[in-house]
Amino acid sequence: MVSRGEKDFRDGMTLTQAILSAGGVSASSKTSVSIARRNVNGFLTTNEYNLQSIKDGKSQDPLLEAGDRIEVTRTL
Repeated sequence: MVSRGEKDFRDGMTLTQAILSAGGVSASSKTSVSIARRNVNGFLTTNEYNLQSIKDGKSQDPLLEAGDRIEVTRTL
């Protein structure tokens, strides 16, 4: 991602929209993306997503919630 840090959230925002608003990811790098959010008991739960699968229409682009934490990790 080009621009790290906290970003503005708007209702209806998807994972890929949030990543694009932060400058996107390098097409040449393999990436792992996870979203961490608090459940009803206050514990963080984490789900991982495959951006290529979302881009190819094979997986749904998840909707974000206020307070979600997105982590993009590049692998070599």
